[in-house]
Amino acid sequence: MGAAQVISLFLSEPDEGLVATSTRDPLGFEIIWTHFGGRVVPHLSTVSTGATNFGVLLVSLWIIEAFLEKHPDFKTFDARGQRRPALEGLVVVTELLHIFSALEKLEVAEIRNLLGSDNAKRRMHKLGDALTVGPFDSDQVLSRQLGLGIYGRYRIPLSSMGLIEKRTQRLTPRAYELFASAFEPHRALQAACHAFFETLLTSPCQRPFSSFPEAAQEAFASLRRPRVRARFVAGLTAALEVDEGSALVQHVYEALPVSGGLDAAATLSVLAEQLSKSYPQQTERVRDVIRLEGILLRLETLFDRLFYDTNALSEDDEIASAAHNALRAQLDDFDLLLSRHPLPGLVNHRLKKLRQVAAAPSVRAALEALVTQYHRDTVASSRGAGEWVSLEWPNATVMNGAYDPRPNPQLRWGRRYYLDTLRAFKFEVQEALDAGVAQ
Repeated sequence: MGAAQVISLFLSEPDEGLVATSTRDPLGFEIIWTHFGGRVVPHLSTVSTGATNFGVLLVSLWIIEAFLEKHPDFKTFDARGQRRPALEGLVVVTELLHIFSALEKLEVAEIRNLLGSDNAKRRMHKLGDALTVGPFDSDQVLSRQLGLGIYGRYRIPLSSMGLIEKRTQRLTPRAYELFASAFEPHRALQAACHAFFETLLTSPCQRPFSSFPEAAQEAFASLRRPRVRARFVAGLTAALEVDEGSALVQHVYEALPVSGGLDAAATLSVLAEQLSKSYPQQTERVRDVIRLEGILLRLETLFDRLFYDTNALSEDDEIASAAHNALRAQLDDFDLLLSRHPLPGLVNHRLKKLRQVAAAPSVRAALEALVTQYHRDTVASSRGAGEWVSLEWPNATVMNGAYDPRPNPQLRWGRRYYLDTLRAFKFEVQEALDAGVAQ
């Protein structure tokens, strides 16, 4: 089984609860493209974005479970003295130990997809030897460490692979079978973590990071190095169940360059032509991705105009008019996408609302529908969040200055979520496999 087939293991189902609400996805597109992208490469998402973190989470759970077997009555508490599940508290502690160890021991180039690293760096610089690790909210380097850290983002795909029990969040017998040889070299790390956990048995449940041994820091950090990651890629490959789409995954994966420029539209168009005779059903799925990307980039272009010309909106805006005209020409594409069953309720609802935007008779009507009926009433309200921009024609008022619209005068593919995400996975997996072969 080759590197191309590894890819479908590293992709997860969409979870809007994990999407940052401050600077990305104001139009709720991620859950839409995730669904259609996942019909080509299963479980595609940007929430879980690296093979490395799967290995880190597997080792962390292996360490924690062994400790809880020895200390079944272990308790952790929050800063208010309220008891929290032992697994949750130890997950937070273990993640912090890993993050600080990686920052302490690795070169900058080796730190990729290390969640919370920016805040962790600032804390390490500010506190120095006074840096502590514990399960309290004040110890965390993410606003919700449990949900937005490695555990929160990577446990769902591991569960879908049958490697974590959904109810208990414990590793399954299958996980121990596949990763026994990958876990074994980390016995000393396990012992060091257990010793650190045991110091939390007494109050207060915080201890200096400096008390975590240097050798343990190096071992925990090494999980992010390609040669160590390779051990887990092999196990995850063995967990893959090859389905009827595996040949298509192979073609998509092999067509992607690991580095350099990426012409997303051309890549997918050529791929669709190549597969049209051999895999007609899967080819249509590729064409759906092409249709959807064209729709999303034009909607995004319309939305972004509000941030450029807040006091000068006009029906004659050339970029907005081109995007609107292109959307009106894609109404049949909307209908094709809406006809694909089964379509999740949220995806179906948002696509229908976006079709109404595309069908609006004028640029002004399209912008008003996009901002009010869609962005405010459909997306922001479902998140319990405020709107990013309001519109009182011809004036727009920006309410989220952190958003960074991208100039796109020639209507080239915008965020290119689908292929960019896939290529990032290919890079990490291939890097690990190359390192494994070189050993």
